[in-house]
Amino acid sequence: MAIYTVHESAASAEGADLVLVREGFAWPAFLLTVLWALWYGLWRPALGYGLVALALYGVAVWLGLDPVAIAALAYGYAAIFGSGANDMMRRELERRGYRELGVVWGESREGALQRSLALAPTRRARVAGAP
Repeated sequence: MAIYTVHESAASAEGADLVLVREGFAWPAFLLTVLWALWYGLWRPALGYGLVALALYGVAVWLGLDPVAIAALAYGYAAIFGSGANDMMRRELERRGYRELGVVWGESREGALQRSLALAPTRRARVAGAP
């Protein structure tokens, strides 16, 4: 089972633009970090991650850390990004005028969407992409 938060666009005229954001660790964000953030339009987190990663690398080289320690530092920082990626997505949706409708669960994203629509049968959905 996966847990999702459901977000609805307040600016939609033809029904609701719904975005489902999965709760938990985001593996694509861990593996692709900046590319993942840019794909979803998270420009500030992408820029912030890139700048901090470069600064960490610079400090690690300046301290004379060996390549294994530098790699461990990079993976640790990417893990922090992956654990907070979905929360960054939620904050960005809120900034763009989406409001959180609630929490649903399902076997898949489609199942969670169906459950969300079943809870509010008058809502029509045009599902937008989200991680």
